[in-house]
Amino acid sequence: MNSDTATPQTEHPGRVVSIVGLVFAFIGLSLIGLVLSIIGYVKSKRAHQSTLIGLLGIIFNSIAIVMSTFIIVLGIIGAMSAQAERHDNQKRADVQSIKNAATIYRVLNETRQYPRSDAAGFRDDIMALNSSKITIDPSVVSKLSSEHPSESNKDSYHISYCGGDTAETATGLSVEYWKESTKRLDNAITGSGCDYM
Repeated sequence: MNSDTATPQTEHPGRVVSIVGLVFAFIGLSLIGLVLSIIGYVKSKRAHQSTLIGLLGIIFNSIAIVMSTFIIVLGIIGAMSAQAERHDNQKRADVQSIKNAATIYRVLNETRQYPRSDAAGFRDDIMALNSSKITIDPSVVSKLSSEHPSESNKDSYHISYCGGDTAETATGLSVEYWKESTKRLDNAITGSGCDYM
């Protein structure tokens, strides 16, 4: 066959780039695949050739990018939620230890009163009783505050007396804490005369 009689092949400059871009959509390289698909689409269009492969690459890569973004956002939200739940669990454990210490103090104390609600008073009252039955982490006691916990004061705890205004007259107590997962104040009660929030 003579080379002069062969039919000239039509050049398709965007075909290879479009195919590579389309393949990238399925191997996790969607951003690069999208760029390559757009380049292939534009080259094919300028050469007046079929743009189908480039167009499919653009569509599949775009879908893959949207899905990947959605999955990443869900992962971030899940991680943040899990972190808030861990903080809340730690706070619930701290509150339980405050309640236990206050209840044991009241039972062992001759006057049947609760310890004082401020950090120094609570610590001094517990230490003055000198009982091995009361165990509480000093770092938890140091977080007792005269202010109610809030978004700006979320690592503190606040003791309110119930059924009376002072440690001597109270029939119960409420320990308030900032619940990170719901962004609101919560409490745990012991004794009587308290309302749950």
